[in-house]
Amino acid sequence: MSHHIGNLPDHLRTHTSTIFLVALCKKKDFNHESLYGYIIEKLKPLESTGIAIPGHGIVKAGLVFVVGDNLGSHELGGFNENFSKAQYFCRYCCISRKQFESTYGYFYKSEERRAENYEAAIGQTHINTKKGIRFDSAFNALESFHVCEGGVPPCFGHDILEGFAAYDVALIIHFLDNKKWLTYEELQERTKSFNYSSIDKRDKPVEFLESYDRVRGGAWQIWTFIELLPLIMNNCINRNEPSWLLLLLLIEIIEILCSLTIHKDNLAYLHVLIVDYLKLRAELFPHVRLRPKHHYMLHYPELILTYGPLLKVWAMRFESKHSFFKNCIRSSTNFIKVLLSLSVRHELYQCFLRSGGDVRCEITIKKPVRFDLQLYSDSIQSAIAMSTLSLPVEHCASATVKGTVYKNGEAVVLRQEGYQCFVEVRRIRFLLYDNKEKLYVLVENLETDFVPHMRAYKLGSVLKYECLC
Repeated sequence: MSHHIGNLPDHLRTHTSTIFLVALCKKKDFNHESLYGYIIEKLKPLESTGIAIPGHGIVKAGLVFVVGDNLGSHELGGFNENFSKAQYFCRYCCISRKQFESTYGYFYKSEERRAENYEAAIGQTHINTKKGIRFDSAFNALESFHVCEGGVPPCFGHDILEGFAAYDVALIIHFLDNKKWLTYEELQERTKSFNYSSIDKRDKPVEFLESYDRVRGGAWQIWTFIELLPLIMNNCINRNEPSWLLLLLLIEIIEILCSLTIHKDNLAYLHVLIVDYLKLRAELFPHVRLRPKHHYMLHYPELILTYGPLLKVWAMRFESKHSFFKNCIRSSTNFIKVLLSLSVRHELYQCFLRSGGDVRCEITIKKPVRFDLQLYSDSIQSAIAMSTLSLPVEHCASATVKGTVYKNGEAVVLRQEGYQCFVEVRRIRFLLYDNKEKLYVLVENLETDFVPHMRAYKLGSVLKYECLC
């Protein structure tokens, strides 16, 4: 188990160095009460009395939520862990499998789980009255936490990307191959030869084979493949094909879920997209049952109201921490008292980072050269003159600002007046650094046309230049 400090800014919480170790335990020795009970004993004083911090006085802290995959969240919350056969499989509502698998059951959401009906179910003895709750979670003993009051958020990386989306997209590809849109060999060749951006190259998708029943790869590799599939297939597209519309619905849903900011007004639209997707999926592939993870997605709009953008509460970033322990045990080749060795090594490493080994600049530039304004056109000179930029400055090939990498030639979405309305796309022409911790970006304002059947923007000619800070 690991933990984050929720008060940290988003760009710092993405660093694995800000993920702190709570406990390590062998799977065969795991016991809910003994392990979690010990952690609860340490958390209770933080809630009630707090700790004294010089310059700040007494500061209290509380557990907000615990992220994890479905199996981990259900184990921690005391819910059923058998998703394929259990009568009650949802930790957000009391829907039964019979209701879910009935006609139009994919629309159905049952009574919302609350602390009251959770505690009432614990005292029951019959399986149907327990509503999928096996025992009372140890974490419910905390004042600030309850598993049914926002305690266990979803992870759409496990639910969608590595979950049902990987299987549903495979169904779509097999269906399109049967209709002679595109052969598997053509898809493999196009995937291999596609001109990926520098960002997408980091998570280049795995080639899809005829024998696959799901899209292979990690969560972000799967998303890269799904997102770029309309561009990869390009001239093979039939705009009115229902299976293609199903893919476009899935892409739009994931695009919204991957957003770092989501307006409340868009949540009703997200709900409509999800319902449309589930309805079309059930109609196109009635021989393949919907999975419990399809149902979980139905709760996402209301869960976004609780947690904010779900990308900020998914479990995938914590899984990146596993690489430290894997590398540590491989390099040490010591399997005596493994948990002690890993814990000590991790804390020594964290001590090194906190003592200054992880100091980062907010802005990092690469390959800077002196920028000579006189070499460029009057329109570029005019755009720079209208900005607050003071010469001399350096022109750099790329810059990293709070963890986000910007490169010359890449397109960025600057603003939009509404969801997909009057979207302004800019292409980075120059990255200019003034050596005063300020980065200026000279961008080309481009004509923009949204292409709905590809869920992409077609960029046209340059309208004007702007210099942004």
